[in-house]
Amino acid sequence: MVKDAIAIRPLAFLSFTFDHRILDGASADYFVSSIKDVIENWQ
Repeated sequence: MVKDAIAIRPLAFLSFTFDHRILDGASADYFVSSIKDVIENWQ
């Protein structure tokens, strides 16, 4: 059984900037999480 392995996987970085004076951090987190779910479950 091999415990370590080198694997090639698709990878993308998603970033989002927002102004805390206008948008609450929890709302921004929910937005980024929603986008992540859409991308991961794309059909």
